[in-house]
Amino acid sequence: MKKPSKELFTHIILPFIALTIIVIGIYYYFFAPKSYKDCIPDEAKAVVQIETQKAQEVVSSLAEYWGIQASGIDLTKPLYAFITPNEYIGFVAQVTNEQEIAANILRLFKEHKCMASRKNNNLNWTWLNAGWQMAWNSQTLMILGPGTIQEQDMLTQTISKLFDFRRSDSFIRTDKCTVMEKQEGDIKLFSTLDALPTPFSLLFRLDVPSDIDPSAFSLFAGINLGKSTQLAGEITSDTEETLAAYKAFECQNPPISQVHPSYISENSLFFLASRTKGNQLFELLRQDATFNQVLQGLNRTIEANSLLQNINGNTSLLITHLSKDMTPSFSLQAETSNKDLMSNAASWIEKAKQQSDVTLTKARNTYCLKSKEKELFFGQDKNLLFFKSNQSISTDKGKDVANEAIGCRQYFRVNLKELLQQPCVTGTTKDFFATIFKNHTTLTYKALTNRKVTLEIK
Repeated sequence: MKKPSKELFTHIILPFIALTIIVIGIYYYFFAPKSYKDCIPDEAKAVVQIETQKAQEVVSSLAEYWGIQASGIDLTKPLYAFITPNEYIGFVAQVTNEQEIAANILRLFKEHKCMASRKNNNLNWTWLNAGWQMAWNSQTLMILGPGTIQEQDMLTQTISKLFDFRRSDSFIRTDKCTVMEKQEGDIKLFSTLDALPTPFSLLFRLDVPSDIDPSAFSLFAGINLGKSTQLAGEITSDTEETLAAYKAFECQNPPISQVHPSYISENSLFFLASRTKGNQLFELLRQDATFNQVLQGLNRTIEANSLLQNINGNTSLLITHLSKDMTPSFSLQAETSNKDLMSNAASWIEKAKQQSDVTLTKARNTYCLKSKEKELFFGQDKNLLFFKSNQSISTDKGKDVANEAIGCRQYFRVNLKELLQQPCVTGTTKDFFATIFKNHTTLTYKALTNRKVTLEIK
């Protein structure tokens, strides 16, 4: 049999193979069904990958919260949660049986727990009464929220964009995903330091330079589940310049050496300890719209900016209660090298007398700034500057946890049981927190040296 000539291979067979590869490539790039993972945007502020061993119990808990059944999805594949650039929380899973999901939603509709499903843009849609928008097709199920019924259009638009993403715009195709997948644990995490909403993002930003955009820093961590949830991770950045700035910042701000007050009850709602300089704290507060508004109000009477900028050393914030409008009962105590911060207090009192809506009075070393609705007590006790919402912040005699902060670069502790009892934590927010932190009572975060961090939920 005559062999194909070299010319035949070069001019016909080889171009045909190349054309076939190109056609297949175009098909898979533009037309082939996307993997469910490709719906996670490359600009996601945080991504959580839940491994298959633990996905089933996590899905069961979330399904119970949403009111749906964990059927029709592939639990042999990881479950992903993420925070979108517009700060909604998304969950995405691989679909195995589209009809099972539809039957599940029909049952839920008959129980008045969701809206009737509809078909639009090749997706099935429903609104879950728990405050989440849900969409699915034969490949992918996505749930996005939480939100009110008024936010449904925004949630729908966001989901549509995520399903329409090109593969090249997916988080799964990024170096960030590669680093995340190398973490060890039942759950793998990537997050920018500005992922959490204010004021929680401020907590993480206290341990990085305030003059650098927090989105320049990334947290990669592995999380192990059990009786307690253990996170171990590292804060890093894509650029050597940013890492060098962080190292210099660590050298300028040593670890916590003392806590004020020396006793902190384990039953306190929230406790934060840090070692900071006033400019760092002041810049962070000023960048936040809510805190900046408070500072502007205080500056009408007292030199609040100057007081905060004089902080230099161990700083502690204790919150014992949050009202319905999120107003905290708090105590802030911070070391300062300037022992004469109240030297201009007499002029502040005179300034207050010229205003109709505030008063400023003094009792011993404590000043009380009072408006129609609120009071602020502040003053200086030797090298300690203090601000309090009440003259006396009540604490019980539970186990002392103050020493847990010593040696950390930053430390905060949230009593989850107390958090769920606060008047401001209601509705879908309370239900979601109760699901996520089921059977857990405390959350403790520690920022350590060399950009290492730990978090424990128990």
